[in-house]
Amino acid sequence: MDNECRTILYRFLGQAFTYPDAGFAARMRDLLGETSLNTWGDDGELPLAPLVREIRSLEKLPLDQLQGEHTRLFISNRPHVPCPPYESAYREGTLLGHAAEAVYDLYQRWGLEMGEEMADYVGAELEFMAFLAGLPQDAETKSAQQLFLREHLLAWLPRFAADVEEHAHLNFYQALARLLAVFLTQEEKHLPDGTSSGVD
Repeated sequence: MDNECRTILYRFLGQAFTYPDAGFAARMRDLLGETSLNTWGDDGELPLAPLVREIRSLEKLPLDQLQGEHTRLFISNRPHVPCPPYESAYREGTLLGHAAEAVYDLYQRWGLEMGEEMADYVGAELEFMAFLAGLPQDAETKSAQQLFLREHLLAWLPRFAADVEEHAHLNFYQALARLLAVFLTQEEKHLPDGTSSGVD
């Protein structure tokens, strides 16, 4: 998979965990780009087709049902939120922990500013990898991706994805979690030596 596809996929995954609004389904379809399915995952391992089917089904789903599922999984639930979308929550059992400070420092080092969301929010971390993958691929950017993948994404997102797949009631979030898990596995295999990362 080349870096253009990696950038698109990281950006799509980052946006897919945001709170859904009226244009959410159309935005997901546009970000993923169904025409890209034939060029991605030459080994056939990325489960993109099931996710595309679920994105189509979202357009027929009442928005309040989708928003309720997002809230239940990621924002508010009793006795606890099953899938808190923050690295600090998974690694330290708290919000705004050391992981949040570390990734915030990384963003600043690369000239990026945070909005209202916490620095270690799942969407922010995936968007940061999209940013790095979209830069010219020299030794510095390649090393930064390897480091961020190893020290941050792989340290919590596989567990997060497993929790989403386990607790989600909507097929969309189950398919999204499977894609995230498989994509991270591919990244772990291919980024260290650049064999499938599009890095010369």
